[in-house]
Amino acid sequence: MKFFVIAAAAAAATSIASPAMAAQLISNGSFSSGLSGWTVAPTGGNDILALTGQDYINGAGGSSSDPSNTFAAFGAGDRANVSTLSQSFNTVSGATYQYSFDVGAFGGSQTFTYKIGSNPYTTVSASGGSNLDSDFSTLTGSFVGTGAPTSVSFTLAGQPTNSVDGFIDNVSVTGAVPEPATWAMLLIGFGMIGFAMRKRSNVRTTVSYA
Repeated sequence: MKFFVIAAAAAAATSIASPAMAAQLISNGSFSSGLSGWTVAPTGGNDILALTGQDYINGAGGSSSDPSNTFAAFGAGDRANVSTLSQSFNTVSGATYQYSFDVGAFGGSQTFTYKIGSNPYTTVSASGGSNLDSDFSTLTGSFVGTGAPTSVSFTLAGQPTNSVDGFIDNVSVTGAVPEPATWAMLLIGFGMIGFAMRKRSNVRTTVSYA
């Protein structure tokens, strides 16, 4: 019976902890399937394209050790960028989420404005030459979920000139860290385990002699 109580408490603690396991919330964050899963607004804008390193090797004299790598290119072909690239996902109120993405540029420096989750709009600059191996850098951060549909969005703030394009790649949002109420329930579950084990150790055996 005591073993059953311990097992039940352990199962309860495990079931409480399970929703906290990190899960990838972004679909096609590597752009390996083009812009599938992403929204370009205004609809039909052609100033954001899914391109590869090979496109820049062939069309702009660039170099890359991974020509097949795909990324979102803003302002390719000197198109004036007026569009925003975004994707929506659901969050849990009070839970903490981690994000990361690669930002880069080709032919010079570019500036992006991005917004992820409940964080405010942020501006970041990227500089790059003609080597796509060194034209990317990784940004990371976190935000707290609101429980409402949430989004990640990117807009090129600087306009492309003289074939200076901006890149976004490997977008990731993972979560969630348990909210305070979940931590409390988790502690209660482990407390049940400790109590059951202690009670079991206090059981005394009485021996009768005839």
